[in-house]
Amino acid sequence: MDVGVYNFEEISNDEILERLRNKESFKINKIPFGAYTEATAKIESLVESLGYKCRVYTIGRVGGILPAIGSGVGAVVGIGTALTIAAHNVATWSPDYEIGRNLYGRDIELKYKK
Repeated sequence: MDVGVYNFEEISNDEILERLRNKESFKINKIPFGAYTEATAKIESLVESLGYKCRVYTIGRVGGILPAIGSGVGAVVGIGTALTIAAHNVATWSPDYEIGRNLYGRDIELKYKK
């Protein structure tokens, strides 16, 4: 999928809303580490302001579950995490947008799903 990439410091709320209205998938990058939670909340709020449903998730979270399931206490934690993810997916069934947080890459991916 070919998506536009926009710098967090340079894209305005109006530009984000325009892309959302056009049902585009895009990425916002170079988010300062301390602003990550605030940026995610702002983007989620903009998506919902248009009447769209969204699912926020952390990119790569499933990859951390599998190694944990193979070890004693880690198995309990891994299974608990897997159940939490499944419950979250059911609670946010059929979203218009998925908002993927890449904590290591310092970016947020918005994918139009419908």
